[in-house]
Amino acid sequence: MGSGNKKKPALPPQPLFGERPGQNKAQVFSDPSDKYANDRGYYIQFEYFHGAEAVKFVSFKAFITEFTDNFASNWNSEEVYGRPDPIHTFQNTVRTINISWDVPSAGMAEAQENLAKASKMMRFLYPSYRQEGNASTLTKPPLLRMRFTNLIKRDDTTGLLGKVNGFTFAPDFEVGFWDGHKHLQALGESNSTLYPKLLRFSCEFSVIHEHHLGWHDCTGLWEVVCSTKGAQKLDNEKAAWPYIPPGDSANEYLYIPDPLNKNGSDEVIADGTGTQAAIDAAQEGIRRSPVSAQGNQRSRSATARQQQHSRQGSQSTAKGQLSMEEQTAEDEGNLGG
Repeated sequence: MGSGNKKKPALPPQPLFGERPGQNKAQVFSDPSDKYANDRGYYIQFEYFHGAEAVKFVSFKAFITEFTDNFASNWNSEEVYGRPDPIHTFQNTVRTINISWDVPSAGMAEAQENLAKASKMMRFLYPSYRQEGNASTLTKPPLLRMRFTNLIKRDDTTGLLGKVNGFTFAPDFEVGFWDGHKHLQALGESNSTLYPKLLRFSCEFSVIHEHHLGWHDCTGLWEVVCSTKGAQKLDNEKAAWPYIPPGDSANEYLYIPDPLNKNGSDEVIADGTGTQAAIDAAQEGIRRSPVSAQGNQRSRSATARQQQHSRQGSQSTAKGQLSMEEQTAEDEGNLGG
């Protein structure tokens, strides 16, 4: 019954670059980029959505060389004869991230780790399957999460969900290689294993949104959501989407007051979506649609009048009909104006 009985979701592990169990730190080269990435959290992390907790993450220090975040609105346009402009029907808005990054190595140990991470990341492109006799049945698609500081995130602990069209793996041959395998060298045997000193990666990530994105009609706001009963609530994830640090709001950075005038994001206003919501929004200085409660009542009055005239049909006479001035006066009288 209580929330204490619910299982808390596991947090992604904080990668510790340069930490190698069993090695004497005094004898290992200390790369300043390791400490910088560890202290600041500057790393790119991929998570295999359906993987086991112990092996589902792979992280790289964030030597970003290219980053583009594309938002594209798709419309269905139909040409109509005699009309100067086509009719545009909105379909959806999609988000695609293109990112490239370098993975250098300061020594043989780090080069081996980088190559192992590359191998692990390529495995993330393959699905989960079940073996039944000689047949393999695909059970889960290779969905991934990607996370990079506040630029690629869902919240403070979770990356964006999406699909990757593929990873580009490009060792830099000009920089060179660390050659040899430590275990074979210890045995005195020769080998031809190469560990690139610099790896270059790139990918295209198509985002799959896990929550509704858009402006709410009942409030005219982005971050305030409404239930079917008209209750209003501030959505923290939407307030910070897509680049603001989790827990903050884009409105705060732009010196716009909290639209609900509430400091607590979990507080709910149980007002309806009609007149009171419009009054509250106006008091908070929020720009709203010109359609007001009074406008809605004028529309309802005009509709009722049209229905009444329709029922009268041909029996209506000039005496029984109202002029435009009389109709306007009647509406204003019904509205108390």
